[in-house]
Amino acid sequence: GSMVTAGQVDVARRLALLIITSDFSISFSAFSLFGVKAVSPTIIDENGGAVITVQGVGFTNATDALVYCNVSGAVFLANVTSTSLLTCKTTKASSASSVCVLDAVNIIFANLSSRATSNTLVGIYRPTPATLVTAVSELGNIGFGAYDTNVSVTISGFGFIETTQASCRFVRVSDNYVFFYSTVQFINSSAVVCTQYPTDPSSETTGFQYSHDSAYYSTNTYAPYTIVGPTSNVTSVPANLTITADSVSSVPEVLVYLTDAYGNKRLSLETNVYTFRCTSIQPILQIAGNVEDVTFSNSSTVVVSTVNGVATFSTVGILTPTVGTLTFYYFRTQDISLATSVEFTVVAGVAAALVVTTSTAWQAGVYSDLTLAPAPTVKATDAAGNIVSSAEAFARVIYTYATKNSDGSINMGTTTQYADADDQGFYVFSFVSIKTVFDTDAFMVFSLGDVPEVRVLVPQEICVTGLEYALTGTFSCANCPANSVCDGTSTVTVDAGYWRAAADAFEFYECTPSEACPGGTGCATGYTSTICAACDDGYGKSQGACAKCFSKAVNWILTLALICAFAVIVYVLSIGGMTVTCLRDAELTKVEALQHNPLSVVVIIGVSYLQMLTLIPIASLNMPSWMNDFITGSATGSKLNPNLSFVGCLFAGNEAETLTVVLFVIPIAVVICIGLSAVSSYLRTYKGVNMNTAKAELHLAVAKKGTATDLNLRLDLANALAGRNRAHYISIVQDHADLFGEGAQLLVSLEAEKQAEIAQRKIDLKQRLLNMILVSVLVALFFLYPTIIEYAANILNCTTVDMGSSHPSKSVMTKDPSVDCSSQEYQHTSIVAWGTLGGLGFGIPLLNYFFIQILRQTTCG
Repeated sequence: GSMVTAGQVDVARRLALLIITSDFSISFSAFSLFGVKAVSPTIIDENGGAVITVQGVGFTNATDALVYCNVSGAVFLANVTSTSLLTCKTTKASSASSVCVLDAVNIIFANLSSRATSNTLVGIYRPTPATLVTAVSELGNIGFGAYDTNVSVTISGFGFIETTQASCRFVRVSDNYVFFYSTVQFINSSAVVCTQYPTDPSSETTGFQYSHDSAYYSTNTYAPYTIVGPTSNVTSVPANLTITADSVSSVPEVLVYLTDAYGNKRLSLETNVYTFRCTSIQPILQIAGNVEDVTFSNSSTVVVSTVNGVATFSTVGILTPTVGTLTFYYFRTQDISLATSVEFTVVAGVAAALVVTTSTAWQAGVYSDLTLAPAPTVKATDAAGNIVSSAEAFARVIYTYATKNSDGSINMGTTTQYADADDQGFYVFSFVSIKTVFDTDAFMVFSLGDVPEVRVLVPQEICVTGLEYALTGTFSCANCPANSVCDGTSTVTVDAGYWRAAADAFEFYECTPSEACPGGTGCATGYTSTICAACDDGYGKSQGACAKCFSKAVNWILTLALICAFAVIVYVLSIGGMTVTCLRDAELTKVEALQHNPLSVVVIIGVSYLQMLTLIPIASLNMPSWMNDFITGSATGSKLNPNLSFVGCLFAGNEAETLTVVLFVIPIAVVICIGLSAVSSYLRTYKGVNMNTAKAELHLAVAKKGTATDLNLRLDLANALAGRNRAHYISIVQDHADLFGEGAQLLVSLEAEKQAEIAQRKIDLKQRLLNMILVSVLVALFFLYPTIIEYAANILNCTTVDMGSSHPSKSVMTKDPSVDCSSQEYQHTSIVAWGTLGGLGFGIPLLNYFFIQILRQTTCG
């Protein structure tokens, strides 16, 4: 074994000298009597600068003794405060260090044989500076805070170490001017919490810096953080500065921020809500009501309220902006001093349309060749109308050019021409000569790349106005037809009072009445059908003109009134004027012939003459209009005329139907005649004058004229003298028996005479009834016969109407062109008309002859 056999302590030199003896040798050893026990702080930034405190033993503070610290490969002078405590200011580590590797701290006594400690257990860690990324206040504000608040701020980054010596400072980045320091609360290696204290708003870039040891703050990394003052101004941030022209162009999004006096954005620090407006004119002009320089697509999008201190204008649209610069102003509606502006550049959009410069002087040739002057010009524009430079080298036009083939047919061809753009982007097409035929469009079709093509119609040249009209589909003109006006085109305006079937029909028909046709293919109100000859629904024909229908009840009342008037006329001209109605009447008329009233005979003769007037073509004669109207009206009144509006409204819409109505009138007239005859014959037989008395009165009148009385009539004369007093009558006969002869004997058989009178009256009733029926029917047929024959003849008379070149001609009734002569209805009506002419045309005259023979037999014996 070994043992210390001798020793000595050198206090001044902090050295122990020992002699060690063993079994086989003696050795000498020297031991230092100083050492390191602890160091604080233990975390020191690798860049140095922090002061560390070293605790140990045997430290000397002799003035002639130099003590050094050996840390991280660097040796620097220590400041010894006592035998157990000294401090050293660290410097930058000479070699790479790590937060995970302990750098031992040793002490060197430089002038004491340069002895040093060889400690490996006590030391410090030398991490690299932490890297700072963001600073977020406890209010959630990223990178900013209010000037008048005291809030915690979380610093995010990496390289943080948990140490009590760590600290933050808030600095001006440009010169590292420190506004305040803050302690640090360690969270983890990527986040720590510092404190923001109230301070002046940031006028320059500011931020937080971090130190592991409160000594070294890296100037290469900081967490941006702005101290924001009170609201004082606004600023705008556009997404971009370019507006692409379109029919509705979107203005790039603009964010209008409320700021303090230094331009720092208030953001969520702003609790007030402000309303901002976007305008294209100065704010002071806008609030004065001046018109905007642009048209906004939606006025509601130009007014926005702030949210967290920001007004977001993201949906502003304007209509068709012009290429150039455009400034928008954004201002607070209640305080225009808070205003900002953004200048945008408007650029042309994509080519969307072709614009052709046309001229009213252009005409397409028809019967001549014409070149368009001025020449057609085309430009490509965007949807806002701005000229767009096209990538296409040439624009094209295809235009009409018609030619006539050798066989006379027309070839509607086209011709193509190309043009390149001039300096201003216009395409000019020179020497465009268009030719077409009348009423065929002459056109030009312009195209350029993918831009939609444009079709331009060119008006045609026209014929001589007032003298000619254009023949559709040809190169020729024709003379203007009579009763029309021509404007040089294919349009021929028909004079009022004339009708045409179609625009391509050039035969015009005179209308009756003339007011039925305003001129052309249409009809006046209430008229319809071919040549406007029929009445429209709700109208009925009256004397050839269409009149609005009355109500159905009124129409029936008028129809019944017409029937009653007809019955009165028939009665007056037949039964009312009959003197002889039976054989006994005939005996009276032998003496009364001179006293007969000839009124009915005169009227009937006059009516016959008026009926004859209807055979005269009055309308074609050259006579004064008043005379024409008088004769026509008189002739119309001489026969039954069913051409009345209420008849048309109820029964007959045209001439063919009217014939059926007229034929139905015949049985109605016969029934009326029978009724009138029955009543009249009864009244005249039983309520009229006694025949014997009448004969006596007649002979008395003859006697007063000095005429001798026949013996067989003297009894009647005596009866008349007695004034129908039976006793007086008997007295006269008995007193003058010599005058009456055998007649005086008749007085003994008065009752037999009475019975004979009753039997005779029955015979008179039958004779009168038959006679009155025959005479009244003859008078009724006298009125109906011309009407029936006229309507039947009119039905069979058809004419041809020109319906135009695109339709075949049409056969219609001459009297009523609304009736189609080729229709099934007309075929049936024509058969009735032929039957009417054959049956009634010849039957009524024969019937009249037989009636007359019967009358002669029943009245004359």
